[in-house]
Amino acid sequence: MKSIMRTRPSKNFLIIIGLLLIITGMLYLAHRQHSGSAAPVLELLPLRTASGWGYRILVNHHPFIIQPYIPVIPGHHPFTSEGQALKAGGFLLDKIRHHQQPLLTHKDLQSLGITDSL
Repeated sequence: MKSIMRTRPSKNFLIIIGLLLIITGMLYLAHRQHSGSAAPVLELLPLRTASGWGYRILVNHHPFIIQPYIPVIPGHHPFTSEGQALKAGGFLLDKIRHHQQPLLTHKDLQSLGITDSL
């Protein structure tokens, strides 16, 4: 009768598998912590319209705000210049960076000198 021998994994094999599992776990945790704490990428871009200027704010390269007109002003009035649009968009970008609501008021527009040209 043949004896049935059970084969056991070698001690070195078990140590290598254990080390690989530990390294994999550490890499996973490091990646998870890094990706969870990374600040979002914020971008402000001018938006040329048929009648003037607006702005776009992107978060992680995805549209977050698309503003072709001056907000809080009744009607559809574009910004008269690229600089004006970027000034208003930059003001909102600062609010977003400081975890405030991305809203512009008429007073904000006045302080930026934007409503003076209407």
